[in-house]
Amino acid sequence: MNVADHLPAATARAVLQGYRRRYQALRDAVTETEDVFREDLLAEQSMADLLTVSILSLADRWRS
Repeated sequence: MNVADHLPAATARAVLQGYRRRYQALRDAVTETEDVFREDLLAEQSMADLLTVSILSLADRWRS
């Protein structure tokens, strides 16, 4: 399977929403410790990571 390296944040969000509710899980994990979920940071992550790395490991990338 070929996966785009990086996508715009809105497109990445749509992909994650359609794949096992990963967007919701990521947003929930981040907002457990952060006030806001910065959706713009989705564009900085590789799609392969967004689809395969554990949610908790991804959430660490959003934490300040």
